Amino acid sequence: MSNLHAKLVYVRIDNRIECIEFDANTSTEDLKETLRSAAEANHTDILKLYNHKGNLVAINTSLPVNISSEPYRLQVIVKNIVDYNNELKDLIDRIENLEIQLNSLSSQRVEDLYSKVKNLCSKLENIDHLSFIGLFKDTRLYTLGNFKNTKNETKNEKIQNVYEKFKSYSMVRVDDETRQFLRSPNFDNWKFEDAELLVLLQQIFIDLELITKFSIKMETLQSYLFDIYSNYNDVPYHNFRHAFVVTQMMYSLIWSIKLFDLVEPLEILALIVSALSHDLDHDGFNNTFQINAKTHLAMIYSDKSPLEMYHCAVAFHILNKPESNILSGLDKESFKIFREYVK
Repeated sequence: MSNLHAKLVYVRIDNRIECIEFDANTSTEDLKETLRSAAEANHTDILKLYNHKGNLVAINTSLPVNISSEPYRLQVIVKNIVDYNNELKDLIDRIENLEIQLNSLSSQRVEDLYSKVKNLCSKLENIDHLSFIGLFKDTRLYTLGNFKNTKNETKNEKIQNVYEKFKSYSMVRVDDETRQFLRSPNFDNWKFEDAELLVLLQQIFIDLELITKFSIKMETLQSYLFDIYSNYNDVPYHNFRHAFVVTQMMYSLIWSIKLFDLVEPLEILALIVSALSHDLDHDGFNNTFQINAKTHLAMIYSDKSPLEMYHCAVAFHILNKPESNILSGLDKESFKIFREYVK
């Protein structure tokens, strides 16, 4: 769970605020270089950092975290004595050296590279399954009430491994820095593995107080989140990670405008569930393909947004399972309203 300990500071540079991320492995020089890059400063320029009270602070990795409303202020002092002629001469020398290297490339090496590219293109064109560019028609039939795909042994093992890690990680408290980072529109999901993303989704429900407001048991929430994970396919785009990104961005927007002060908790719950569920069991093909290929989905939904209708059906199929029903605390009228929100 080391990925959950990234350190974030907010820094005002001119009229904009930058979010700087570093961890215990970051050196002081690397941190200064990151600040120079953010300020587009020269390596000879002097950097001065002030806290929100106007006090000068040292630039090092022990820098206290802050919030975006109380950013540090970075001042760049340009040194007056700079030999621009020498810098220009150095740049010209580097360009001339690059030209020499390019000219030394033999025509045979260029032809070899071209041949390799053509060979790669040929291999790609002959791969049986390239669903992301529509070269293969998926013959899998969809049957309402049976939403899980048939998965091979490797896929089953992967899912079981994620489940075991999720149950283990969920016992660990998510630190405050990560919770703050999770609310940021700059959140980087690629730093986390799938089991950690499930823990962060669990934290979203906790921090929005959805568990207390709707009497959701933790084991029920975990079962629901894992069912969501299991019903996303390993397609290039519309997969579980994409669902997480959409949900996290919705979560970020909710916090940025304090939406929970403007709408009812049931609407917040519907937004999170909708974001999580919006591409469930997506096979990688769009609605146009479904309709033109006359797939089972297009037939049962009469060509009317077949994918969206199907994703919604899968979402409520999961919620209908007793062990994953996070809506069990809703009365009949509230459930009806919730269903209309999600549809």
